[in-house]
Amino acid sequence: MLLMASFLTTADISGLIAQHPTLARDFDFLRQELDSPFPSSESSSDTSIDHLLQIQQAAIRRRHKVAKDLDDILQKIRQKPRNISCQQHKKDQL
Repeated sequence: MLLMASFLTTADISGLIAQHPTLARDFDFLRQELDSPFPSSESSSDTSIDHLLQIQQAAIRRRHKVAKDLDDILQKIRQKPRNISCQQHKKDQL
């Protein structure tokens, strides 16, 4: 799934923005969220280990949901018809 997201080229994303801006926006938001740094597990004097574990568990649950949502968005993108000029551009690149 994440590997598929990385295969989207600049031309693919540009075409997606032009043809399906809502899907493009949702895809970019989810991709950025998944790429964001994981919360630090370093303990500070005012944070208990239990609290840090709760934060990490919540972050893990959120990332699982975001990964599923990204997979759903990629499925929707794959189902959309592609612009002929985008397809031709990809053939020209090969």
